[in-house]
Amino acid sequence: MSYGIQVKGPAGNETVNLTMSGGRSYVQEIRRTWEFPGGQTYTYTFPNIPSGDDLVVYVVQNGPFYWTTDTVNNQAVIRLYAQPESRPPGFGSYSDESVLSVFTRKTIETFNNDYGVALVNDAGERIVSAIYPTAEFVGKLTFSPVVDQWVNGGIQDLPRSDYHLNGHTSVATNIGAGRKRIILWNLPETSSTDVWYTCDTSYIPDTVTGNFQVEMQVVTKAGLGYAIPEAYVFAVDGISTSSDSYGLRIYDASGRVTFDAGLNHMVIAGLYDGMSFNIDDIVNRGQDNDFRPQIRPPEVAGPTNTYTINAFNGIVPLIFLPTLVVEEGVPYPGNTFVLTYFYLNHTGMVRKTGNQLSLRAITTGFGQEDAYLANGWWWESGSVYNHGTVIVDATPLGGASIPTAYLMVTQDYRYISSDYQLNVTWECTGASTLSWYLEGVYQGELPMSGAAALGPFAPKQYSYWPYTIVVVAKDASGRGIATSSIQWFVV
Repeated sequence: MSYGIQVKGPAGNETVNLTMSGGRSYVQEIRRTWEFPGGQTYTYTFPNIPSGDDLVVYVVQNGPFYWTTDTVNNQAVIRLYAQPESRPPGFGSYSDESVLSVFTRKTIETFNNDYGVALVNDAGERIVSAIYPTAEFVGKLTFSPVVDQWVNGGIQDLPRSDYHLNGHTSVATNIGAGRKRIILWNLPETSSTDVWYTCDTSYIPDTVTGNFQVEMQVVTKAGLGYAIPEAYVFAVDGISTSSDSYGLRIYDASGRVTFDAGLNHMVIAGLYDGMSFNIDDIVNRGQDNDFRPQIRPPEVAGPTNTYTINAFNGIVPLIFLPTLVVEEGVPYPGNTFVLTYFYLNHTGMVRKTGNQLSLRAITTGFGQEDAYLANGWWWESGSVYNHGTVIVDATPLGGASIPTAYLMVTQDYRYISSDYQLNVTWECTGASTLSWYLEGVYQGELPMSGAAALGPFAPKQYSYWPYTIVVVAKDASGRGIATSSIQWFVV
């Protein structure tokens, strides 16, 4: 198109043009907590949105609900369904709250006396709305490359495998204090199939008025290095007017600002809301009985679903990380009465390779309990079957590609005697320096490759308390670009 309107932000970047995707208008936060006995349906109607197809719904906090979109009398509708009670009494409750963030591609403005301005792209989508606000960028979270010693034990061994779950926590901050916020993630480029990312939340409520922390988790093979993502925070409950005395500013009918060119807004480069996990594959349900899993020792890595998203070629994309968590209790096979049962926790995780996003549910918890129950039951909670992603260009928000380096640390034992030493070898390419940490405390520098004998180590108070070493690869500025962790026990 050779004509139209272009709006530039404070850094000189375009925040509005006629080829940008619509869908930047934040419509509503939907929150629901499960109520006994389940099976309820809750309906939300949006009279200023013409069709359910114009809605983009993101699961930002997991819970026991699933949702559908529809159109009723030329109005968009969301229906939220509460899963029925399916687990035996006394085995937990549906206590997690479901939180959805709803955006729209289109709105229907009514202008007084047939005048006003409507910013619409070439596809007919409303780029900026006079009804709903455009999300405002309020800050970025960064994570230490050193594994947090107090989050999930720092490193959590995953069942029946050599996979580890590594936890990292952001520095406490009051970014956007007292506002409703969502978090989008800038993921590293992942060439290895054994590196997967997830987060503990993509949503910060307005009740949080001060510091908050966000946990990020990585699943990888033991000792394999991985890069650390960044988290971008957007306020979605209205706009804080900029101090600029000129530029484009749009108000709704009540005088509230929905867009301000003096602020950095969420500029969506693409939308996709069809990403999903196949829960039946994850839990190994058999063909003979769709309602009961066929139990065998769980595979840590479930099937992978891969989606090609062409919209983020050439830009730094921000996306939602999935928050799927499936918890199951299943009977031990062959018992007339269930004297034992397995419980399994599956966590949804994602990686980015080129312009592909891959989703996988990984078994992050597995155990066995004793119970005296009737045979043939199982329960499941916390399932979310649909996930979407929003592709936001992070370049004008200070985003950049996350550098990576190859890093691998190996060890000869997991359990050693206090009279013995632990032999460690490491290899790194693409970095300037290597630093190592014991129990989160800096110990010194290492050459790019080498081997060392560590110890002997005095046993801790309890033999199941691990020792943890973290090796961090750094660039020339001292920034951590890859990290690797190992654990062992002294018995």
